[in-house]
Amino acid sequence: MRIIHFLLFYFLCVPAFSLENIFYVLHDKHEAAMQFVSNNHVFVNKIIAQAYQIDRNGKLIGSIDPLVIKTSIMYAIPLYAMVTNAGFNVPATHQFLSNETAQNNALNALIAECKKNNIYGVQFDFEMIPLKDKNAFTAFYLKAANMLHAAGLHVSFAVAPVISDKNFKTNYQKKLYEVWQGAYDLEKLGKVSDFLTIMSYDQHAEGTTPGAIASIPWDVEVIKYALQFVPPEKISLGIPTYSGLWYMAMNKSGRVTIHFDAVGYMTAQYILNKNKLFTHWDDVDQVSYSFYDANGVNKYLFIENQKSFEAKYALAEKFHLGSVSIFRLGIEDPGIWEVLKNSRYSIWEKVK
Repeated sequence: MRIIHFLLFYFLCVPAFSLENIFYVLHDKHEAAMQFVSNNHVFVNKIIAQAYQIDRNGKLIGSIDPLVIKTSIMYAIPLYAMVTNAGFNVPATHQFLSNETAQNNALNALIAECKKNNIYGVQFDFEMIPLKDKNAFTAFYLKAANMLHAAGLHVSFAVAPVISDKNFKTNYQKKLYEVWQGAYDLEKLGKVSDFLTIMSYDQHAEGTTPGAIASIPWDVEVIKYALQFVPPEKISLGIPTYSGLWYMAMNKSGRVTIHFDAVGYMTAQYILNKNKLFTHWDDVDQVSYSFYDANGVNKYLFIENQKSFEAKYALAEKFHLGSVSIFRLGIEDPGIWEVLKNSRYSIWEKVK
């Protein structure tokens, strides 16, 4: 009878998540980020920590903060190590992808690090791979999945957001696909990975028209594209916690162009308060924004807050995705934790 009562208590008290919540932790401010985990650990299902880089020769560079490891163990949260191609350097990455010995050395070193540090899994975040290297890139990821799975590790890949692989609306979209987005073979990667994180943010990049970090209509297109190749339970929707400040400034070439700064929620609030600004809500993009004059030139602020987070979370529910990947911990609107507390019920039913 005691066992039955305990089980009943467990199921009544533990939130029933419809989605897994995956949080990213970057190198800076680990202590503050881990305090957020301690305060809200029941809503954190996985942690992905910025940890290692691989250079052109297959050397594994970096480390994982002992505090992150300690916190993940304390609250029994699976910890993934993020692994990137060093500096997102195109020629160096091409050299690495052409060298099987370098790849084997890197993967063997990575497996050893994971075992030494009690790491549950690995997420590879190789970026700026040109389309011409797609086959070599895919072969490396398949090899990595096979070797890491054989070692008892879970494997995930972070992939670029894509809305189309043809009929591009602008030359910029076509170029972006050729130099980065098109290199990810979603179907093959989806089959060998435990899940894919879609980096569905930076919809409006530096040099483009100011806009949302990730609008809802754009997110829908990104999800629908991915669902053509990957089952929904293996898709993790990237949700940004940073806001975007846009302004005109001179670039390194001496040309005046539009610049973009990623700012945390509290910094966005400071800008609003300092300039005595009101925010507006875009019902289509589902984002708050404001703008103001700075010496005769407008600055634009697109703010990721509790309301925009809730809209994206609801979208992941609507499409029955496996998880959300929240990038990143420590700079978020504290209100997102209220969304996660309510996630035992359908957020989609609330906001649709």
